[in-house]
Amino acid sequence: MQSTFLSRKNQLTVQRQNLVKSCTLLRHDTRSLKVYSSDAAIAAPFVSESGVGLYELTKDNFWSYMEASENKDTLIVVDCYTDWCGPCKMIYPDLVKLTAELEPRARIVKFNCNKYNKELGVQLNIKVAPTFLMYRNKEKVGEMTGAKLEKLKNLITEKLDPPAPSPVA
Repeated sequence: MQSTFLSRKNQLTVQRQNLVKSCTLLRHDTRSLKVYSSDAAIAAPFVSESGVGLYELTKDNFWSYMEASENKDTLIVVDCYTDWCGPCKMIYPDLVKLTAELEPRARIVKFNCNKYNKELGVQLNIKVAPTFLMYRNKEKVGEMTGAKLEKLKNLITEKLDPPAPSPVA
């Protein structure tokens, strides 16, 4: 069992190294390792000390990520944040834990509403950071503003398990 775990960990490490080699590193900051690839459907994972993190989307790969076949029927929660937002930074570690709990039924990704992505941020009508947008099959199914973890968990649960239709009398 231990050797299987180490083998899988080594495979993931090699995959990450190959991804980084095939991409152009544009920016590194304290919150994420941003890698933009010619393959628009790929978003590079944030690599924390524990090796866990959220995928970072950009204006270049946002819609193709939503359309990707591996995301079909998965609830995608987009954390729209800014680098200067204190509440965004405070809730981030909780989002990493939450996405680990929710996989594979739901996934949390992040989208920096910075100058590079400003055009898409305006199209998405982002006015407050953090804003959480929820998509399923490229269709927006929910939205929430503010760094309220319990409210976010409740909304995700509601979108994962929609109420059964009431019987017609």
